[in-house]
Amino acid sequence: MKKFYLMMAALFLAAACNTPQKAAQKTDIQPSKVYVDSVKTVSQDGRAALEIFGHFPDSCTYLEGANHSLKNGAIQLQLIAQRQNAMCTQMLVPFSFVYNKLTEEEISGHSKVVVNGTAYPY
Repeated sequence: MKKFYLMMAALFLAAACNTPQKAAQKTDIQPSKVYVDSVKTVSQDGRAALEIFGHFPDSCTYLEGANHSLKNGAIQLQLIAQRQNAMCTQMLVPFSFVYNKLTEEEISGHSKVVVNGTAYPY
């Protein structure tokens, strides 16, 4: 009987050691908001650029990218933010971002920039 219990214990331990570990779950990413406070012109490496100041809604949000177009006499700038689907501190997190993909003529030829649908003078 003793052998039976020892054998059962050994089988139990062997089975526990061979149990596959759960694969790390991929963190879901979802779009998020960006709150822009102001825009100003700056010089970066001798070239004109736009510096955008604002806040993210929480500590899990980050800036994924930005792109621009020229429409209706204004620079249209689209900031793309994403958020990891995780528990995060719910507080405004400040950020600043320098967008340097515009030419000197594009910046000096326009008096306002529209960031995510809202116009800002610079």
